[in-house]
Amino acid sequence: MKESHEFIDLFTFDSETAKEFGVPTEQCKGMILLFPLSEESEPEKQIFSTTDNDNDFKRSCKFIKQTVENSCCLMALLHILLNSPEEELLLSSTPSFMKDLLKVAPGDEAEKIIETSSELAALHEEFARYGQQESTTISTLDAVPFHFVALIPQMDNKGEVCLLDGRREGPIKFQVNEEAKSFFDAACSVAQREYKKKSQDQTNFAAMI
Repeated sequence: MKESHEFIDLFTFDSETAKEFGVPTEQCKGMILLFPLSEESEPEKQIFSTTDNDNDFKRSCKFIKQTVENSCCLMALLHILLNSPEEELLLSSTPSFMKDLLKVAPGDEAEKIIETSSELAALHEEFARYGQQESTTISTLDAVPFHFVALIPQMDNKGEVCLLDGRREGPIKFQVNEEAKSFFDAACSVAQREYKKKSQDQTNFAAMI
């Protein structure tokens, strides 16, 4: 990512309160959510209230299915970068694996790049250690107690949000009923409606933009 961009921890889903804390809500390019997975949850189980199977919509979002174990945080970051205009977020010296991902169509080819890129594997291992985690200790995707997903703007419609979750089969679109002044407002609405309310008995719920 360009040095002009950074991730900011989000402590509230209220736009006005976030602004009081100095959060640049109007500059938000994407949101990453971390939430607990229940024991009975199924990766492909449809738990959302609003979905869209429109092929044009699916083609407008670059989606990659997660096939590497314990890599959901990496997938969320890649989903935001791949769906942002290159001139806005990506460095001119973009890593080779990212250039390859930008060239190929979503699907098996993109997943193969992630599975076989030694450059990406080294980065994943390096940053996993920063969090004192071992990237190879989880034997199955379902054994991970927490999960990361990405929310991105849906084209030019501020009231629509695209969910990119590597455990699923494709992107999911949310239509925010209330008038959203920005993508940040729309993403916060989705986060509260679809995730936070389902995790009331959990304290391990986090968000960053």
